[in-house]
Amino acid sequence: MDNHTTRRPGAGLIALAAAFILAAASSAGAQGYGRIISDADEEAERPIRPYLMLNLGYGDPTDDAYSLAFSRPYFRFGGGFGMKFYSFGAEVILRYGRQEETRVVASSPDDAPFRTFYISTTEVQFRLLVRPQLGKASFPTGVGIGMASMTIDRGYPGVFDRFSGSGLYIGPFAGIEYPVGDMFAIGVEAEYAISESNFTGSRAWENQHSPMINGLGGSFPATEDDFWDTVGESGDSEFTNGGLIVSIRATMYIPTFSGND
Repeated sequence: MDNHTTRRPGAGLIALAAAFILAAASSAGAQGYGRIISDADEEAERPIRPYLMLNLGYGDPTDDAYSLAFSRPYFRFGGGFGMKFYSFGAEVILRYGRQEETRVVASSPDDAPFRTFYISTTEVQFRLLVRPQLGKASFPTGVGIGMASMTIDRGYPGVFDRFSGSGLYIGPFAGIEYPVGDMFAIGVEAEYAISESNFTGSRAWENQHSPMINGLGGSFPATEDDFWDTVGESGDSEFTNGGLIVSIRATMYIPTFSGND
């Protein structure tokens, strides 16, 4: 009897086939795992998206003095930079407005009937917001805090009576925004501004023009009795630059790249 073990011819083939099947299954499992992870990465929204934003708004200041001097609506325009983090965000906005209008304020030419009123505002805001989502539309809602500076001119002919003041600015807002492609979005928002400017440089103007004031009998000829004639004197030296502002906002997202792109 031969001491060597008899080998069956099919045993080697069976072992080779089993090894092939195990290798194929292992490879398929690895590919399936890698595909699942890749798909999840592709479908997940990138957590941080920087963007540039344009803001064009309309809203007359609530101070009664504004309607005394101006008959046209007050527009403000500007923009800024923002950062979206999932459904949260932060923005820095600079917005500017300017208005100038010539009006007749007296019936006699001797009383300088024409006066050119001027107002400009500059707002700097830091905003914190959330973006609830409904379908493709988002609803940015938050509050902006910053400073507002203002320059006004009461328009007395031949007299420099232009002042600047500033104050705290708070503006809660809410709106709706809809994507236009992958990189752009457009929307509208309503903001209620809370702001008041104080004119601290009025005393210097009084001292400079006191001889002229005395020569005119103690006051300038005018018909109004509100802000536009009392700022710089002992009366009202504050201006309420608040109220409802309705704005169009356009957003352009800045492309970002990662190692997997």
